Amino acid sequence: MKRFLVYVIGIFLLGTILSCDNKAKKKISTVNKAKIVFLIGDVKVKKTGSWAVVKEKIELTEGNEIKTGPSSQCNIVIGKDSFVTVKEKSHLILATLFRDVTGIENNALELKVGKTVLNPKKLLKGDSFKVKTPTAIAAVRGTQFVVESQPRGKMKVAVIEGKVELKRRIPALEKMKKEVLSDYEALKNLKEKADQEVLIVDKDQSAFINNKVAEEENRVVEEAINKHVAEAVSDSRGAGKEDVNEKKSAAVRKDLSDRSLKKIFSGLNIMKKKKSELKEIEVSENVVIEDKNDIKELNDFINRVKEKADKDGIEEKVTELTIISPEEKSRIYVNSKYLGDGRIVLNPVPGAELKIKIVTGKYEDFFSEIILKEGEKRSVRAKLLKRPKLRIVTPVKYSRIYINSEYAGRGKAVYFPRANTPVDIEIVTRGFKKYKSEVVLKPGEERDLKAELEKVEKLERVKWREKLGSSLAIKPVYYKNRLIVVTNDGYLIAMNKDGKRIWRINFKRRIESTPVIYKNNLYVVSNNGNFYSIKLRNGKRNWKRKIYGSLLFGSKPVIAYGNIFLATSYGRVYNFSLDGTVLWQKDIASGIYSTPVVKDDKIFMGVEDHNIYALSVKDGSVLWKYTVDSRMVSSSPVISGSTLFIGCYSGTFYAIDLNSGKEKWSYKTGDSIFSSPVVKNNSVIFGSNDGYLYSLSAGNGALLWKFRTGKKIQSKPSVKGNTIYITSGKKIFAINLRSGRKQWQHRFDDKVRTSATVVGNDIYLGLDSGEITSVRDSLKNIYK
Repeated sequence: MKRFLVYVIGIFLLGTILSCDNKAKKKISTVNKAKIVFLIGDVKVKKTGSWAVVKEKIELTEGNEIKTGPSSQCNIVIGKDSFVTVKEKSHLILATLFRDVTGIENNALELKVGKTVLNPKKLLKGDSFKVKTPTAIAAVRGTQFVVESQPRGKMKVAVIEGKVELKRRIPALEKMKKEVLSDYEALKNLKEKADQEVLIVDKDQSAFINNKVAEEENRVVEEAINKHVAEAVSDSRGAGKEDVNEKKSAAVRKDLSDRSLKKIFSGLNIMKKKKSELKEIEVSENVVIEDKNDIKELNDFINRVKEKADKDGIEEKVTELTIISPEEKSRIYVNSKYLGDGRIVLNPVPGAELKIKIVTGKYEDFFSEIILKEGEKRSVRAKLLKRPKLRIVTPVKYSRIYINSEYAGRGKAVYFPRANTPVDIEIVTRGFKKYKSEVVLKPGEERDLKAELEKVEKLERVKWREKLGSSLAIKPVYYKNRLIVVTNDGYLIAMNKDGKRIWRINFKRRIESTPVIYKNNLYVVSNNGNFYSIKLRNGKRNWKRKIYGSLLFGSKPVIAYGNIFLATSYGRVYNFSLDGTVLWQKDIASGIYSTPVVKDDKIFMGVEDHNIYALSVKDGSVLWKYTVDSRMVSSSPVISGSTLFIGCYSGTFYAIDLNSGKEKWSYKTGDSIFSSPVVKNNSVIFGSNDGYLYSLSAGNGALLWKFRTGKKIQSKPSVKGNTIYITSGKKIFAINLRSGRKQWQHRFDDKVRTSATVVGNDIYLGLDSGEITSVRDSLKNIYK
């Protein structure tokens, strides 16, 4: 009958909890809730300074204490699902009640004396539930257990379901600061021994600690610490900075204290045990019937409460968040706290902001923010984006590769960086300079980084020279590892990049036209007006067509819109199909001595009659023309955006609007301009016969810088990266694009007749001596 009354009263009280007003807005807090939901007999609670008798259900907070008298007990609910029975003649402290906004709970009870029966909630990753006694700490791994502690008697843990981790407790060590603890070898040894005194108590097992012995040892430890450690600390702090002797005295006293502690502690049982040998915790392979009955009583109470709640239609609104990652090994963090891998379920505080982060090796970190309403249930299924993939290969197998300062392998390495995040790469190889690079990859990007290592030695500027028999006036053409050169005595020669001949053709007439290569065919015009199409592979002729005039001063055919456009020295403009058929031709009143440019269905050219023409690609009709102050010879127009740039024999350099044919600006140099311009980084660069290389603002013609070579400049500048290469007299110069400062120069014995052809680190030039030469841009010995 008595037990039945316990059930009925408990059902009524807990039912009242479950039926509270769920519509009220919950305050977001990091404090867990507790409540006495059932009591019988003499139950007292201490909230502030005095004890008060409890007559009905009451809410509790962290730090509150509970006492039960003879034949008395009470039931407590902590959080949502952790139930505790405080049996008769017990004293329990709610030491820690914590619940963060994610629903993770950290609860700790301190049982001074008596007995508790516990059925904690199912623990999630990050949850903890501990019960402390004066001599032990029981950390929950399962769900149902009993803790009992009697002074001068025994401390007992009986596990009915699951597992409990039991550890020897020395309260005096818990009070000490880490820095003080680390100063004393005796204290460190004692803590290590206590940490070894750990046991996992399994289902249907009981574990015991002799409180009489353990409490006596704890008292000895506390008295020793109070006497020796406090005295040494006080002496050390009391010494003045300038009193060296006093400091030494304090150090000596601390050493003596440490020795005294070792001597005192050596008599303790806990210090006598060997590693992994438990001396103070005994295990029994059974649980007494009384403990099983206590657990059954608590479980019956919980079940009846839930049945009553279901019967009365009382439904608690549970807020639930499920986070699922497609990768099982993903690490899931909520509000910066690691909570599990792959899939977790939380019961967060309604209205709290939850910041979700999922981390896994080969994928970008997943981020999400979510706020749940009371009773809301939601799933977050993460969509992971693959991280970029960086493969690093070095030409020397024993090279050591470091990524973000961490060793990654020898010779080759694979790394999965975060997208849009700089990756610092360093390669160390004996006999080579240290290689450094920074790489930033886009999401999902895969990149191969083939490192180039610089040997610790310098090379000669000239790589090779090959005699061809006649001087070269036309810039060499490079295409698919083949070098095409034209000599003044009419030879067209194909070479490999090392200067070895592949084939040659003797046209028996001088050629001043620069060859053009398109789809493995080569197009060139001889001075007697023959227009040739040649197979690049073997030098065999595809076809020959007769034209009116020739192409002089290095001018060349232009291939655009699938057709070939020519402008001859006799002033005739042609449009050929690729098979050599004339589609249309147009006569201009004067000769054309430079290469036209094709853009936006227009052909633009500078003509001997002092005019710049714009013709229609469709039929060659004149769309507009603009008169400049002199003829244009050799300097071919170049287009950037909506502006055409060209130099004149008078030394004037023009910027012309493409659409209107009107002048935007002009700049005057000191002599004729034969050099064709190049445009790079909003600057236009060209040479003049006054011996200067000019860099002007493409927008307004302002002089950015000029560089003096000392000889006429009639060649076209070549640009690679931030370097300009220009030939003048017997020299080639490498000039910084931004500053106009010389990076290096090289002087030959003969005049350089051509512009520079730049391919990687190789620069090809034609000399007046009839030689073609290859020079190195960088003198570093690079291994690829």
